[in-house]
Amino acid sequence: TELSDSIFGIKLSEGSINNWQLSLANNLTNYEETVKSLLLKQETLHVDESGLKVNKLGMWLHVCCNSNFTYYDVHASRGGKALRDIGILENYTGRLMHDCYKSYFTVGTKAIHGLCNAHLLRELKAVLEYDKLNFAKELCDLLNKIHSEVKNSKLIGSDSMNKWLRDSYRKAWMQLLEKGIKESSLLEDEERKKQLATLLERLRSRYKEYLGFMYDYKLEFTNNQAERDIRMIKLRQKISGCFRNAAYAKYFVKIRGFISTMKKQGLNLLDSIKRVLINPNDFNIV
Repeated sequence: TELSDSIFGIKLSEGSINNWQLSLANNLTNYEETVKSLLLKQETLHVDESGLKVNKLGMWLHVCCNSNFTYYDVHASRGGKALRDIGILENYTGRLMHDCYKSYFTVGTKAIHGLCNAHLLRELKAVLEYDKLNFAKELCDLLNKIHSEVKNSKLIGSDSMNKWLRDSYRKAWMQLLEKGIKESSLLEDEERKKQLATLLERLRSRYKEYLGFMYDYKLEFTNNQAERDIRMIKLRQKISGCFRNAAYAKYFVKIRGFISTMKKQGLNLLDSIKRVLINPNDFNIV
């Protein structure tokens, strides 16, 4: 409203802006279905979820994205029900990056899973700072060493790592987990021991997913794409507060997903909005 008044000398009411948002959101229904079908064909997807306040009630913001497309949804559920209702992951057969939330495994059964090592590095840093356990630093160093090896390998045109080298890194990983078990057993805090035992077991049972970027060069080291795409909506909530109702939240994230995708596609944003307002099927995405 203030921008319109400053540039054009026209004071727009909040109701007019809301009506325009509603029109745009309604015109994006075909676009959204197209994006969901295109996401199913992508080689790699990133997924994440985060709490969202809607009329002071707790709901969940879900994102499914990559460097080409962004899809958002708002749902009362965080887990499997939401993921099935959204209707992407159940049929996705590509590479799926996430933060090890269990529902991504239970719903995305056809996908090749990779886990976010940025999350893991933060967890290990906390263990080092809070518990003073040396295995955490050594595991961080190992992860970064493997990551550097993969990046250098890609630079010279290789599409896979030598099996002997992969096996040596896997062995080093398992040895450090054993060291972690021994070090954590000396802690006096029983609750903390249980927490670390859970972490170490996850790293043992999911080592192929955490080291997925080493076994499959098309898997990424982090899930930063999803975190970046979810950040803007979280920032909006921080500044403006909760959404008035679930319907408005869905309108907002539908528009936000369209804006994000247009930017990723390198298309003019204002022109894209104008075109889809005139014709709901006029969205130029590839």
